[in-house]
Amino acid sequence: MTLEIISAVFSVAEKCYDIVHEVKSFKTAAKHLEDRIKLLLKPIDMVKEDDSMLKEAEVSENYQRFLKALKQLEKHITDIMKFLQTLQKTTLIQKVYKKGDITDKFNDFNEILDGLVPGLALILQLEQRKEYTDQMSRFEDGQQAVKDDIANMAKDLKEILETMQEYHKNLPGKSRVPQTLQEIKMNDFDAMTPSDVQGTFGTLYLASYKPFDAKVAIKKLPDGDDKVRTSLKEEASKLKTFESPYIVKLWGICIEGDKNMLVFEYMEKGTLRNVLDDQHTELSFTDKLRMALDGALGLYRIHHLQKLHRVITSSKFLVNKHFKVKLSDVGLSRTWESASKSLPTKAKQKMYYAPELLENFKAKFDIKCEIYCFGIVLWEIFTGLQPYKDGTEMPRETFEIPDELAKTTGDLISRCLKSDAMLRPNISEIVDELRKMLDENLKKNCQLE
Repeated sequence: MTLEIISAVFSVAEKCYDIVHEVKSFKTAAKHLEDRIKLLLKPIDMVKEDDSMLKEAEVSENYQRFLKALKQLEKHITDIMKFLQTLQKTTLIQKVYKKGDITDKFNDFNEILDGLVPGLALILQLEQRKEYTDQMSRFEDGQQAVKDDIANMAKDLKEILETMQEYHKNLPGKSRVPQTLQEIKMNDFDAMTPSDVQGTFGTLYLASYKPFDAKVAIKKLPDGDDKVRTSLKEEASKLKTFESPYIVKLWGICIEGDKNMLVFEYMEKGTLRNVLDDQHTELSFTDKLRMALDGALGLYRIHHLQKLHRVITSSKFLVNKHFKVKLSDVGLSRTWESASKSLPTKAKQKMYYAPELLENFKAKFDIKCEIYCFGIVLWEIFTGLQPYKDGTEMPRETFEIPDELAKTTGDLISRCLKSDAMLRPNISEIVDELRKMLDENLKKNCQLE
């Protein structure tokens, strides 16, 4: 059975490679996907050549995770193949006009392929597994490949060069975030001022980080707490495993003197909740789908590593100037727990408690509880409403689905909010459904042929 799936994966991969070689515009980005797939296939190729590895794996507890990742790889390669075929049929002018959407699609595929690494690596021995995951972590930034392709298109289409330049200004460049966690000194900051946005624990500060000449966001934790400092250093060092275009990047920590500070990339528009409060009526349905998919991909990264965020609310998702949504405060659960002992609990977080937690406060918070939390966030994105009653801190008794959402996202939201936890979808299903809805919506509006 497994060998049949492996053969199917290699078969669809070969077909995908053929299509990649036919791609003209976005050729570099397509080749980047091909190289990523080839690297993902390395452990599978080893199994194909040595079936004794497979026999040993079948009796291990990790086998089912490997098998699941294998099936997902076949599906996603097929999706990539269909996307590239559609891209081939799109005119150059359409590609230029909708390069932002195309860029997002390439980013999504790169992110999902990266998410399969932990599962596929389980077929390998520990030493091989480490070498393999290190190889994948060193893979180049796929976004830069897309940007290079767009620059080449500009040369082939001089008559719309001005349009290209206008869009080029809005295309995010390669991240300047340090590749390794930095221990930052206080004198590296310039013009630190309190932000209008309140952080998880107290005031959020904005500053200029002089070595990179870039604005950063700073969260100050209680000063002088050894437990906070210890957990901060330990957990921050593990954050590289969560790296993703859909997770707010941690630039570094500052523990100079009695300071305990986290330094993050700056997200200009603040929290998703703030954006929904201020601009919900201005957002198109496509905008909301894209924001929902961004949020789901951030959570997908965490759940695929078999981790939990534990505090999923609309205020934990941040939005940059391009309306890109990223999940914040990832991988720092023990730090927040230590710091919260000296600070008041945010009552509004209780609005996101799953029914099983409200019925039994001793119940264990698990992945299904987190899906319920994200279901409320989806409800907020598509309705613009708050999860609590106006003017109070009392949670809503029900999250009613408006009639206009009944034929679109309504069913997905309702399933996420099922009182029976077993009926809630997993994050992979949520990502797939949102991506399908976004694709269909774009085609319906002739935004991407």
